[in-house]
Amino acid sequence: MEQQKKNRCGICAAHIGIGLCIIAAVTAVVMVLWNVLIPAITGWTAINYWQALGIVVLGHLITSGHKGGPCHGHHGSHGHHGHCCSSHEKPEVPEAAA
Repeated sequence: MEQQKKNRCGICAAHIGIGLCIIAAVTAVVMVLWNVLIPAITGWTAINYWQALGIVVLGHLITSGHKGGPCHGHHGSHGHHGHCCSSHEKPEVPEAAA
C-alpha cells in the first residue's frame, strides 16, 4: 500500500515536471518568434521571457478560459485525473414518458 502511494507521487511529480518543461519551451518559442517577427513587421520592441510567459497565459485564458476548479481543463475533458472530483461522472438522463 505504501509503495503504491510512492509510485503515484512519483508519477504526479513527473507529470508536473514535464508540464513545466512544456510551458518553458512554449514560452521560449513565443519569445523568439515575437522578437524575430514583430519588430520587423510593426516596429514594436522586443520582449523578454517573462513578457512572453504573460502572452502565453493570456492566450490560454482567451482561448480556453478558466472553467473553474482543479478538475476542469485539458485533462478533465478526457477523463484523466478524474479521481479529484466526482463531477466527471455522466449525469443521469430521465427516461422519456411513454
